[in-house]
Amino acid sequence: MQEFKSNASLLYFWYAQAELATGSASTEESSSRALHILCCLGSSMKYIPFKCKPSSVQLLKAHQGFKEKMKSVRLAWIRGVIDDSSVALTCSAALFEELTSGFIMGIQLLDEAFTMVLPERRSRSYNLEFLFYFYVRMLLRYPKDSSLSKIWESILQGLQIYPTSAELFNSLVETSHTYTTPNKMRLMFDDYCQRKPSVIVWLFALSFEISKGGSEHRIHGLFERALVNERLCKSVVLWRMYIAYEVNITCNPSAARRIFFRAIHACPWSKKLWLDGFQKLKSILTAKELSDLLEVMRDKELNLRTDVYEILLQD
Repeated sequence: MQEFKSNASLLYFWYAQAELATGSASTEESSSRALHILCCLGSSMKYIPFKCKPSSVQLLKAHQGFKEKMKSVRLAWIRGVIDDSSVALTCSAALFEELTSGFIMGIQLLDEAFTMVLPERRSRSYNLEFLFYFYVRMLLRYPKDSSLSKIWESILQGLQIYPTSAELFNSLVETSHTYTTPNKMRLMFDDYCQRKPSVIVWLFALSFEISKGGSEHRIHGLFERALVNERLCKSVVLWRMYIAYEVNITCNPSAARRIFFRAIHACPWSKKLWLDGFQKLKSILTAKELSDLLEVMRDKELNLRTDVYEILLQD
């Protein structure tokens, strides 16, 4: 019971988010349901199933309740205690403000929350990374009302603090067509890849280039630059993406074959890479090569649940 109480704000927040996410058929009703959930949390009343839109008195009680709860959050964060529950409560309070007073008030509450934490502490907290992403998504829900520069600058600011955030890179790519040009995005990705190389950065740089129909020379260059990095060359996902690119997009099986052999040399422990060879390259590998691959796998004690002979017999 104590554990349930400590996680209550998480449950209420997820529930409210779920109502909003599944309420496309009736936006007004889904908002009312989400508000009902948030009112229960804000006013600390026992949850009861939704019957009707919260009254003005219930909204006022919830508003006052969230104010008091945020004071407790502020004191905890000043002491460095930042946990899932307090972040969920902050998100819930901001969502409540968004639904009752408008997104500007929700953004203001989140801005105030960030001022409670020293900048150097923000980068070390996955909870605050989630909170920042929640902040960006709220801005993106109101593109006509948000300043274009504020949205773009907020994403860039977030990437300075959280340089490996897949969510923020996704937002960057998602909004790039509105705020910048493809060439500027390429320069930005080149800069990120050089200063703070990570699998996440390279994956998004490659995905952006492929989605924009970039030249094969540029894309090959990105793959090769990533895989000469002594840390990234052990990334199975980058090797698999490279093989898939040659097989599915450039339709160059010979190149895919060469990359496959480089990949299993760099990451011999990966069953997924070995299976890629059998599944994607069986038409160009000789029967002896496939048999040798299977023998090497056995020597390395890489046991597969998949029936490799069944794959080899497929047309």
